[in-house]
Amino acid sequence: MTGLKSLILLGLLDLSIASILPSGFISAPAIAQQNTQTKAAQSGSVLVKTKSAKFSHGKPGAPFPDYKEANLRYPIVSGLPNQAVLNKVQTAIGLKAVLGQSLEEMRTEYQENDWLTDIHYIVNYNQHNILALTYKRSGVAAYPNEFESRVAVDLRTGKVLRAKDLFETEALSAIAKILDQRMQRAIQKKPEGFNTPGYEIGKYHFQVKNLEDFTIGDKGVTFYYDFDFPHVMKALEPTNAYLLSYGELSRYIRQDGPLNFRTQQK
Repeated sequence: MTGLKSLILLGLLDLSIASILPSGFISAPAIAQQNTQTKAAQSGSVLVKTKSAKFSHGKPGAPFPDYKEANLRYPIVSGLPNQAVLNKVQTAIGLKAVLGQSLEEMRTEYQENDWLTDIHYIVNYNQHNILALTYKRSGVAAYPNEFESRVAVDLRTGKVLRAKDLFETEALSAIAKILDQRMQRAIQKKPEGFNTPGYEIGKYHFQVKNLEDFTIGDKGVTFYYDFDFPHVMKALEPTNAYLLSYGELSRYIRQDGPLNFRTQQK
C-alpha cells in the first residue's frame, strides 16, 4: 500500500507542477538554444554545425585497395530568424551548390569511381552578415589530388556573393591589375615550370574573370588563380593565393555592399 501511495503522490505532484506552468512553457535546454541562436543573429553570424557521412567500397577488413572508405564532413547552419533566408543559405553552401553533386549522387558515383578519400570544410568568415567557407576534397587515383572550392554568402538575403557585389563595377579592372602584378612577381620567383611548351609565362595573367574565386577573412579578401599545371608539374606552380587587405581595398568597396562596414570602421 505504501508503494501505491507513493505513486499516487508523485502523480499528483506532476499534475500540480503542470497546472502552474503556462501552456507555452519551454524547457531550459530549448531556451539556451534559442538564446544562442538569437545572439548569433544579432552578431551577424550563424551557427555552423558539422554533419558527417561515410562511403565504403569493397569488403570490410580487406587491405587497400580492395577496401576503401571516404569520410565527408559538411556544414549545417541555423540561427537566422527568417526561415526562408536560412534555407537559401543552406542551399548556397551545400554540397550540390558548391561541389556540383548531392550527398546521394556522390554516394552513387563512389561505387563506380572510388578515388575520393575525404571532404571537409573550413569556416573562413562568419560575422557582419557574411558566411565564407572553403571545401577541401582529396582522393587518390593515378596520383593523390586535392581540390578546393570556395563560397561566400550574404546572410541577410541568402545570396551567393560575387566580386561585383563587393566592389564597385568600375574598380574591378584596377583590382585585377594589382593582383596580376603580384602574380607576375610570384611567377618570376619560380620560373622553372614555365619553360615547358604550352605553359609559357606570357600565357598567365590575372583578369577580371578570375576575381570570382575568392574568400573573405578577418584581414581582407584572398583571391585565387588556377594555373592548372598537370600533376607532375604541381611542385613548380607559383603561389596561387593573393591577399588584399581591407586597407588596400577600401577605395574600391561598394558603399551599399556587404563589405561597407569596413569603410565605416576607418
